[in-house]
Amino acid sequence: MAGSVYARQVRRGAEGKKQALPVLIHGDAAVAGQGVNQEMLNFSNTRGYGTGGTVHIVVNNQIGFTTSDLRDYRSSLYCTDIFKMIEAPIFHVNGDDPEAVALVTQIAMEYRQEFKKDVVIDIVCFRKLGHNEQDEPMVTQPLMYKKIAQHAGTRKLYADKLAAQGVIVAGDAEQMIKDYRAALDEGRHLIDPVISDYQSKFAIDWTPYINVPYTEKCDTTVSMTEMQRLSKRLTTVPDNFTLHSRVQKIIDDRKQMGEGKLPVDWGMAENLAYASLVAAGYNIRVSGEDVGRGTFFHRHAALHDQNRESGTRALSGRCRTSQKTRAASCASTRCCPKKPCSPSNTASPPRRRTNWWSGKRSSATSPTAPRW
Repeated sequence: MAGSVYARQVRRGAEGKKQALPVLIHGDAAVAGQGVNQEMLNFSNTRGYGTGGTVHIVVNNQIGFTTSDLRDYRSSLYCTDIFKMIEAPIFHVNGDDPEAVALVTQIAMEYRQEFKKDVVIDIVCFRKLGHNEQDEPMVTQPLMYKKIAQHAGTRKLYADKLAAQGVIVAGDAEQMIKDYRAALDEGRHLIDPVISDYQSKFAIDWTPYINVPYTEKCDTTVSMTEMQRLSKRLTTVPDNFTLHSRVQKIIDDRKQMGEGKLPVDWGMAENLAYASLVAAGYNIRVSGEDVGRGTFFHRHAALHDQNRESGTRALSGRCRTSQKTRAASCASTRCCPKKPCSPSNTASPPRRRTNWWSGKRSSATSPTAPRW
């Protein structure tokens, strides 16, 4: 989900992180037990994966009740302690108080929009029934579920509160329930759509690809003149950028490949393919470990200045690149902006880098969030 939101943010440009927001809903057992959460949090502040903050909602309803004894369940006090690894603020709120949940949600949203960081809402509540119709949670949690059996339910408690305050009159709450169930039975919308027939300008029209054979012929040829131009751009390195001797040999060989003096190898062909796509206006995202240089030292779509530890430059006209994620080789002047671009809304430490289209060096900073 976070990756899907990231793609939407990229399509929206510089304001993407303000306009698209990832919201993840976790269970209390899953948030502490699933390794993918730790991986996601580790990536949350990186340049190539950061979404400018995810709002995490933990429905802490004792769903992991068969192992709820903390001696068997986990080694931390709260199921949300995993979020402390990125110093995200964590709001523990009583699920029986809807107004408190709404207030905390508003605070969490304001924090995320201001600091572009992850934030967590831990709704402490309970699960009234088991995992399925035949499950009986009282088998493993007898005392807890004796108390739960006596609980009127959050909806009833809040309805009684509103009635006592004079917000609703007697019978209103029950009528709302009847109307809601009637709408479900009749297949009607539970809410009235705010906008009908809305078409987002960022939506992609897939109709041309429906019922089209995968063997359909398409022209992917690139002229030799364009290949030579791309090759020259791929092998042009600034004078103040020092390459490792082995990498310099690769670049020198690729220059000869572009001139027809050497056969084109796999790495050069791959970079030419990326470059031709980027030159045509397509974004290229290659994600994974070592993708910048290639696991077998063959790709080198990212070069490292040997005189600077963080001197990394992707051969790209796109801003949104990272140490582990590189948009591929840009060789089109029309892909590069007129002014040096800087990674907007990043949460990683400031890094100096070389903008190849300008020859200048720039620095980028991120908003400073309070330490929690």
